[in-house]
Amino acid sequence: LKKILYTLLFLPFAIICKGQGNQLTQFQHDSVKFLDDLSIYLNTGMAEKGSVKDYLKEFTRVWKSPGYTSYYKKATYRIADEMLAKKIQVYPAFQSFLNIMQNIVKTGVAPEKFEQWEVCFQKQVRQKPLVNLNTFLSISESLFGSGIMFQSPTLAWSTNNDNYQFNADSIQEIIFDNLNLKCTNERNDTLVIYNTKGVYYPLKGVWKGEGGKTDWTRTGLNASEVYAELKDYTITFREGGLVADSVVFWNKNYFDKPLPGRIIVRDVTEPTGRETYPRFISYNKGVTM
Repeated sequence: LKKILYTLLFLPFAIICKGQGNQLTQFQHDSVKFLDDLSIYLNTGMAEKGSVKDYLKEFTRVWKSPGYTSYYKKATYRIADEMLAKKIQVYPAFQSFLNIMQNIVKTGVAPEKFEQWEVCFQKQVRQKPLVNLNTFLSISESLFGSGIMFQSPTLAWSTNNDNYQFNADSIQEIIFDNLNLKCTNERNDTLVIYNTKGVYYPLKGVWKGEGGKTDWTRTGLNASEVYAELKDYTITFREGGLVADSVVFWNKNYFDKPLPGRIIVRDVTEPTGRETYPRFISYNKGVTM
């Protein structure tokens, strides 16, 4: 009886001790052993346990590719250890980080840009709430992967190039020197601001732009004849559309000179041939197009 009681009392304690002894506290900085540790860690928290095998298969393929240089592997060890030490959740944050590293390797991001990004990451990982870290990682993942700056179930804002820099001197920002800024909704309606530049504040989802041109091609008008030249403007990405003051509007079918005014673009569905947006409102009374 005493032996049975001893077994019943000691067994749970032994199981707990064994589990704590096997708990991962640091990833092994070895190209092969790291993948073994990664398998153990991902199985503790991915949304679907059955997907770990498939996920690791793809990650391993990228990990073993020439593009995943020793520089990026050392960076992966370093950041993975830090996230592990801070008990950052496997899903979505840690998995998003792994996706970022894969996208960086696949698209050939330069080490200089990665270092800018890591400075922003290090600043964010030390701050609360962690939801901001998740937002930063999610945006970084889509930006590095496909140029998408913001995405919701109904629309997406994207850049046509990788001509941007990360900065965290005061607040998180991504600086774009030149891009075509594009908004696409679920109906495939598009708004494009060509040859613009600006600063994107990812944690706020706000873009502060400068210059550029947009046109009325979505209504069937010729882009070289009807368009607006922008100055300073601000867009809250989740709202879609554009409202900008002090624009210079050209309609060469009707006017010999440009008109100063305001442009409004709404994310609405309109019948073909009866579109009311984009809409230009001239500062000269009585002129609206």
